[in-house]
Amino acid sequence: MIYLHKILPLLFSPLTLLLTASLFYSFKKRIWQLGLASLIVVLFSLEVTPYYLWKALELDTPPVMAADLEEADAIVVLSGMVGIIHLPHEKRVQWGPADRFFKGVKLKKINKAKKLIFTGGALSNTAKITEGEILKKTAIEMGIPSHEIFVTPFVKNTAEEAIAVRSLTDSGARRIILVTSSFHMKRATLLFEQQGFSVSKFPADIKIGSRSPNFNLLSFVPSTSSLHSSFEATREYLGRTYYTLRTYFKI
Repeated sequence: MIYLHKILPLLFSPLTLLLTASLFYSFKKRIWQLGLASLIVVLFSLEVTPYYLWKALELDTPPVMAADLEEADAIVVLSGMVGIIHLPHEKRVQWGPADRFFKGVKLKKINKAKKLIFTGGALSNTAKITEGEILKKTAIEMGIPSHEIFVTPFVKNTAEEAIAVRSLTDSGARRIILVTSSFHMKRATLLFEQQGFSVSKFPADIKIGSRSPNFNLLSFVPSTSSLHSSFEATREYLGRTYYTLRTYFKI
């Protein structure tokens, strides 16, 4: 009975009702393709699936102590933390998970590099400033000298971030400490190394790490949050595959 008030909303959620109807119809009409597709959606909607998807993505980038990193020419913090929300009479900056930003600032404060570089990710389709400019302003407020902070021009993806940072450091900064999400680090490192950088990894936003699974009855009930988490993990796998193939075929 302890889980009843949590299970009932899930059992009667649109996702569960849709999957139940889809499976029932596929078995009744013997449409195996529909049944298979429904089972795949069920699998990706269970809490256990995204747990192992994210764990596998983070295997190559365990946590690192800031003090253990060697000094570099620049600390590079990738975008992906800030957005814009539209209110009736204004647009307001809204932060998402900001671990990358705080880790980058920490590295700068303990003098791991002379330069702190933020990339110019888009805040929205209509914003006139980039995420990097917001991050620079906040870093200055936290005591980082403005002349030691650099922001790339507007970039749309990780590949463009690597190219933009290279253009910004043509004077010789080639040893960098790369700060990005743990699951994103492998793909980002590949792209920055292709631009000639020697990369030291400093992963942030660790989702699983060494955390052991803590599954219960609810872990095996489909939920939209688990489905979304599985989708986000799958997108990273596809991104890795795409850039690995591009590298292999020299596209």
